[in-house]
Amino acid sequence: MFAIDKAFIIRTLKIFLFRLITMILTIAIIYSININIKEVVKSIDNGIPGSVKESLGFDVVFKYIVNNGLVVPLQMFILSLALIGTTI
Repeated sequence: MFAIDKAFIIRTLKIFLFRLITMILTIAIIYSININIKEVVKSIDNGIPGSVKESLGFDVVFKYIVNNGLVVPLQMFILSLALIGTTI
């Protein structure tokens, strides 16, 4: 019915093996570093603005959208302008 080219299968297997080896190496490196997941979650929680932490209900959703949709992109824009200004 369908004929699959052998070159396609070989290329697919090469990509799969490369990704598999990369994943195994990444897991081994992360395991050897021994990252404390609880500290990572705590530091992420500390990065949330106080206005979002203290809000309740729909207000949380609105403040989250305002923070991630307006404040963070504005900060990224200002930082990118600073980098462009230093290179000119």
